[in-house]
Amino acid sequence: MLTPEELSLIPDSFDGLFQQLDEYIIKDYARRVAKAGKVTDTAEWMRARAEQIGLSEEEIQKETARILNMSQEDIEQIFEDAAFTSAEADVSRFASAGLSAERIATSAFLGKYIKAAIKQTNGSLENLTGTFGVVADHGAEDLTTFYRRTLDFAQLQVSNGVVDYNTAIRNAIKALAAKGIQQIDYESGHHMNIASAARMCVLTGVNQLARHMNDAICDELGLDLVEVTAHAGARPSHKTWQGQIYSRSGKSRKYEDLYAATRLGEVDGLCGANCRHNYYGYLEGTPRAWSDEELANIDPPPFKYDGKEYTYYEAGQRMRYMERQIRKTKREAVGYEAAGLDDDFTAASIKLNRQRQEYKKFAKASKIRPKWERTQELGFNRSVSGKAVWRNRRKTSGAKETFFEKIMRKDRQGNIMSGLGRMIPT
Repeated sequence: MLTPEELSLIPDSFDGLFQQLDEYIIKDYARRVAKAGKVTDTAEWMRARAEQIGLSEEEIQKETARILNMSQEDIEQIFEDAAFTSAEADVSRFASAGLSAERIATSAFLGKYIKAAIKQTNGSLENLTGTFGVVADHGAEDLTTFYRRTLDFAQLQVSNGVVDYNTAIRNAIKALAAKGIQQIDYESGHHMNIASAARMCVLTGVNQLARHMNDAICDELGLDLVEVTAHAGARPSHKTWQGQIYSRSGKSRKYEDLYAATRLGEVDGLCGANCRHNYYGYLEGTPRAWSDEELANIDPPPFKYDGKEYTYYEAGQRMRYMERQIRKTKREAVGYEAAGLDDDFTAASIKLNRQRQEYKKFAKASKIRPKWERTQELGFNRSVSGKAVWRNRRKTSGAKETFFEKIMRKDRQGNIMSGLGRMIPT
């Protein structure tokens, strides 16, 4: 079982890679739209536009391939860490209840499932990169169409004297920076920033891995009852069922059906998209992790900020909004710098610093940990920062090397699961 706190660290250790890709595309676009504004002859423009778009597509494909290649190593490490952290917690839990640790899934099962989960998540990420697009006022369109349309518009505005060169470039960059590069489902119209989509993809994959491990453990032990994890700031629809006991079979007369009560497996339910809840086997009569009274008071009391009252959940949503605004301003700054608009870059940098200070102030007032991994200063490698948060979580708490970390260290060069098979009776 993975705790909500552990799950909350995983996406931040990863999404920096795709924020790099987002910023790379914006830089590429800004440089090319800046060149477009200097061409006034129509024939010359048609040739230059075709060349710029072709070069851009080629460069973006190379950068995307590079990011995907780097992400594969990260995903492998994240899933292995998550699997062993989850298994270790279950060894401790069931050993204290007098049950044997041999209920852990066999090495063959766990090894195969980790590989399958990694493969599926990598495939999902690759699919994401095939749906790049931009969402503007007129709707969603693929990246190449957006490049062509906005390059034409910028060139037309300048050549006809509608606006000056800098204004045309500034407007074009703002249009792209507003939401950044999006992952778009062209059938449903649903879209989200590529870094957010990648983050959700990895979090969902890891949570599903933990879920299937939990089910295997419950099957091995013959446990029908499970306890759902709980955390402060849960979305209202999840708060009603977190921390409760449920029946996997739905046959219990005392406890509700797990699937019906929590919408397990649905996008908006337990273990669904961006959900940090999970569940683990429960023995009737043992203490619950959270009492009803503790669950009722799991969130800190509401607080006031600048004259407005916020619940803990509302404060969390407010911080996510502030993070999006910071990233938007950063994208503008990245674009202005690439286009050579020094004054606009300076103004955006000042705005960015002001937004970060307000974010810090609100985080202190709400007592919610700020996610600086998502809002780093220009030029900082957030992928490296995020990895440090996830992989060094035990070092910062002063914890010793864990049981499963010893296995991984001793058996890193061979079959990952062979060490586990030797140390846990099957």
